[in-house]
Amino acid sequence: MSDTAVSSVPSITPALVAKIVGNYVVKNKIAPAEVATLINAVHHSLVSLGKAAAPEQPRTPAVPIRRSVTPNYVVCLECGWRGNMLRRHVHTRHGLTPEISSEVGAAP
Repeated sequence: MSDTAVSSVPSITPALVAKIVGNYVVKNKIAPAEVATLINAVHHSLVSLGKAAAPEQPRTPAVPIRRSVTPNYVVCLECGWRGNMLRRHVHTRHGLTPEISSEVGAAP
């Protein structure tokens, strides 16, 4: 790597990671065996800041759309659950509000 690329990326010092982990441990109960995992997770998160996220894979419905509505039930396209109404199921199981679920189901 060139010197310009290294200088544009902020350095992740062990002191910064220690400060973040220390503040987290003060407020939360952590087993001593889990501290190393926490340090690695914080360091990995700090290193990955500013990098582009992986593109989201196109989602495929659990059932064909034409078969999702029948006279007796409707089928959730996310997980295949069958019921009379989807509003409560989509909110509790998938954490979606009606506005968000209509945006998620919309075609690009």
